[in-house]
Amino acid sequence: MKAPILSCTIILTLALAGLNAVYAGSATWTTNPVNNDWNTAANWTPATVPNSAHDTATFDVSSVTDVFVQANDILKGMKFDPGASPFTISIGGSVAAGSLTLGKGES
Repeated sequence: MKAPILSCTIILTLALAGLNAVYAGSATWTTNPVNNDWNTAANWTPATVPNSAHDTATFDVSSVTDVFVQANDILKGMKFDPGASPFTISIGGSVAAGSLTLGKGES
């Protein structure tokens, strides 16, 4: 009797983990980013760009603090850890325009 219950528990756990992966994308700006482009996955840990109504962008100490958003990105929110570097987050740039929408949840 325990084997079927254990199997069901494992399957349910994996299925729920898969649902969470659909919304994965929250990330922290790295200590040493490769450049200042918001949309470069290598600038984030884990290497994914936060860009959905479920994502939070977190900022801490970093060697690159002038961040440029040149796409149309959306976030649940931004978080600045205690002791974080002072950041300047600019929208658009010399190449393209962009936008950053905060706190707009899905209906």
